[in-house]
Amino acid sequence: MNTYKFFQLSESCRLIKDVFLCSAEMKALYSKLTEAEQKSLINHYIIDNPPYAFMSIPLLFDQVKQFIGKELEVSVDCIKLIGSAKQGFSIDPQQYGKSFSEKSDMDFTIIDVTLFEKLKRDFETWQLAYNSKKVFPRNNTEEFYWNENIKRLPDNIKRGFVDHHKIPLISSVCPTNNRINNVLYCVRANLPLFNINTKGLSLRVYKDYTSFYKQIKLNTDYCMSKIPK
Repeated sequence: MNTYKFFQLSESCRLIKDVFLCSAEMKALYSKLTEAEQKSLINHYIIDNPPYAFMSIPLLFDQVKQFIGKELEVSVDCIKLIGSAKQGFSIDPQQYGKSFSEKSDMDFTIIDVTLFEKLKRDFETWQLAYNSKKVFPRNNTEEFYWNENIKRLPDNIKRGFVDHHKIPLISSVCPTNNRINNVLYCVRANLPLFNINTKGLSLRVYKDYTSFYKQIKLNTDYCMSKIPK
C-alpha cells in the first residue's frame, strides 16, 4: 500500500491553513504543490468549499440548489458553483485576483448525464432547424454567434459538457434550454432580496464528474501558468 504521495505533505501544502485561499497564496503556492496536492486544492477551494458569494447567508446557497434541483429534476449534490463567486477572486490571467462583485458573473455547473443528453438534443435540433432554414437569427450579431457556437459545441460535447448560453432560447426547438433559462432568471431575480447582486448567471452541464474535473484542472493549470510570477 503506497501512502507516500498522500501523507507526505510538501512544505507548501502545509502552509495552506484557512477555509478560503487568497489570490496571492494561490499564485505563490500552486506550482509548488505535488499533483495530488493540486487536486486537493482544486477539490477544496475551487469545487467544494463554502461559496464566497453566499458568506453573509450560507444556507441560502443550499436553498438555491434545492430550487434548481427541483425545477431541473437533478440531485442537489450534482449542482456546483465555480469561479470567483466560489473562491472570491478570479483566476483568469487577464484579471487575476479581481474580487467577486456585483459586476461579476455567477457560474453554476450541473453534473448530470440526463440533463446533459437533453441539452445535447436541444443543440442537435437547433442545428438541424438552422441548417434547413426553419429558424433564423434576429440580426447580424446573433448570426455571428450562432455560426460560432455551431462550430464549437460539437467539440465541447465530445469533451463532456454543454454551455447553456451557447444555445438560443427558442422554446419550440430548445425546450430544455428555455427551462434552464427560466430557472436562472428566477434565481437571479431573488438574490437581491438578500443583498447579493451579480451581473449574470451562467450554467454549464457536464455528463459526468470525470469530464467536469478534467476541464476544471485544465482551466486551472492554464490560468496559473499564464499569470505573471
